[in-house]
Amino acid sequence: MTLIPTSCWKTESKIPIQTNVLNPNFPPSRSVKRCRVHGDPVDPASGQILGLPTLTFPEEPADLGALLCEVCGGPVYRDHDENWATLAEQRQGIAHGIDDFIMVYLGPGIGAGLVISGVVQRGWHGAAKELSYLRSGGKTLIGQLLEYGASPP
Repeated sequence: MTLIPTSCWKTESKIPIQTNVLNPNFPPSRSVKRCRVHGDPVDPASGQILGLPTLTFPEEPADLGALLCEVCGGPVYRDHDENWATLAEQRQGIAHGIDDFIMVYLGPGIGAGLVISGVVQRGWHGAAKELSYLRSGGKTLIGQLLEYGASPP
C-alpha cells in the first residue's frame, strides 16, 4: 500500500478498528491511529487526485487528501477505487490466497485492478488500469463500445 504522509499524521487520536484488510502490517482489532480511506485516481508520488475526462471535479490534479486529513483529524489513505476493490478481493474475497490476478471492474466505466506477486500494481500515475480510456485506432474503448450500441455510462 502506498502511504502518503501528511501533516495530520501527528494526531494522537486512537480507535480500535479492523485494519488487516487495509494494511497487512497491522494485526486485526488492534488500536491504531485513526485513518480514513478515499478512492480516486491518485498520483502515487504526489498524492494528488487526478482529473479524468468523465469527472466534473477536479478538472486539474487536486490535493483533496490534505483537505480530508484536516477535516477528519487523521491520516487519509488515498488510492484508486479499483485498487481498494482489488485489495478487498485479495484479503477477504474470491482472490484470497492468490498471488497473481486481475480484477475487472464494470461500473460507470471499465477499470481493473492488477496483483503481481501479492502486490497491487498502481502504475506510474495511479490510473494505469482505467480501461475505458485505452485507445485503439484513435478511439477509446468506451467510445468503441458506444458505437456498437452499448448504453452510455
